[in-house]
Amino acid sequence: MPWHVLPSPAVLVVIVHPTRLSRCILIFFYVFTIAFAFLRYSTLLALVSCYRRMLLAMFSLSSCIYCIITSPYELYC
Repeated sequence: MPWHVLPSPAVLVVIVHPTRLSRCILIFFYVFTIAFAFLRYSTLLALVSCYRRMLLAMFSLSSCIYCIITSPYELYC
């Protein structure tokens, strides 16, 4: 599927109720979209940077999900 066919994160903001989990998903979606833009129009150096950003995004998403599971109230997330 071409990248420009994917739904825009701005559309997802309207559709998804802004809970903690949906905010995490939106942040991940933005970073993922930016990373793929770099992947598509970049040199080898930018490609390495892109993979590093994608790994950081996955780590922040997993830590966000861990935060949601461990704290029932929105105090630290």
